[in-house]
Amino acid sequence: MQQTQSHNHSFAIALFVMLGVVLFTIFGYFFLLPDIAPKRIVVAVIPFESDDSSYETIAVELAGQIASGIALSREVVVVDFDAAIAVTELSGQSRGLVNELGVTHIVDGTLEYAESAWNAEIRVIDISQPAPKLKFKQGYYALHLREIRDQVTQAVRRSLYDRGSAIGASGPVIEDIPLLSFLRAMAAHRSGDIEQALIELKQSNRLGRNVYADTLLAEIALAKNEGLPPRISESDRYLPAMIVNARIDFATNKNILDYHESLVMLAGNYPNSQAVHLLGQLYLGLGYYQGARILFERMVRVHPRSSSAAVWVARARYLSGDIVGAREALKIAALRDPNSAQVSQINALQNIQTYQPANCDQRLELALHQNKIQEAVRLIDCVHASWLYPPMWMQSSDKRWRSFSVTEEYVTHRTRMGFSSDVADQLRFVDAEQLLAPRRD
Repeated sequence: MQQTQSHNHSFAIALFVMLGVVLFTIFGYFFLLPDIAPKRIVVAVIPFESDDSSYETIAVELAGQIASGIALSREVVVVDFDAAIAVTELSGQSRGLVNELGVTHIVDGTLEYAESAWNAEIRVIDISQPAPKLKFKQGYYALHLREIRDQVTQAVRRSLYDRGSAIGASGPVIEDIPLLSFLRAMAAHRSGDIEQALIELKQSNRLGRNVYADTLLAEIALAKNEGLPPRISESDRYLPAMIVNARIDFATNKNILDYHESLVMLAGNYPNSQAVHLLGQLYLGLGYYQGARILFERMVRVHPRSSSAAVWVARARYLSGDIVGAREALKIAALRDPNSAQVSQINALQNIQTYQPANCDQRLELALHQNKIQEAVRLIDCVHASWLYPPMWMQSSDKRWRSFSVTEEYVTHRTRMGFSSDVADQLRFVDAEQLLAPRRD
């Protein structure tokens, strides 16, 4: 009798323990998992609307600033704002965002100016299912523009299960008047009106010197390739400024080890940023083709309508030995921009008889394809591209490239670019997949 009671007691304890495990599992699945499990969330911030036509540009560019703030998160992919603008012009907006950009969530809103203050209403909508679901909605009233930018950014990131990233302001404090000029400069720059952008940026700095205007001025100077701009001060709280400073430092001192360290830090902390693309370019130049491929493929998710992004993927795939994958990426690049100069040049080189080089870089590429190594060597001093890796449809093992890359002139060119022969031996490549993987601290 006593033994039977003991068995019953043991059975009751076991049943109680099993029940506890089941209940804890259910609790963890429904309450803890959303906070700690990585999710494949792809976000697009679409242009905000304004009832007042005089503030339409400000509403659109504020949305762009919020997109940049959300993109500081490591836990979500944020597609570039230009792509979101383009796709919202398609009919069937939410389906266009899903089909064209692979988006799971959209952020939209309104902005108005009343009684010397700004008001905004924001929504986050889950469009990953056939029936869109409102995930978050909130109003922000009687605030400065910067306050709306920062508060919306933080609220949206929290609504998207972002608990692992440090959620702070999108950038340093700036008053509304210089911020307005900066937003107008962003609009002009986005439309391709560089001269108007420069006018607005100088006006922004006259109204109150700020890191935002300084950074865009430096980016324009780097794009024009008209000498190096000065380093940007007070850049530690503004990601674009940190990236620009890394580029300026490398262009100044050619120290690849320091440049690599900076890019690894920036790309690892901000995997939606340009630092990922720059690190991919660096790895391509150093021969770490598989790592470059992973980095460029991440950038395709951030820039899903960019022909150039697809060309970089094609280049990295080809050099890493994936010929079929490279051709597929190049086809995608051509579909995204049928007039792409990069795609046209690559395709034209397949028919040497009809190819007409337009500049020094293209003449060097043609010389390599025709195995005219000495002619290619003579052209090395006039090129604008880095030429740290073979041209498209020529692998590093190709005899033509190997003959060219061991010439004294080419070795001198690489050294001048900072890529001396012993750099790769000193540099420790990172695992690109691990670098970009979600982190849950």
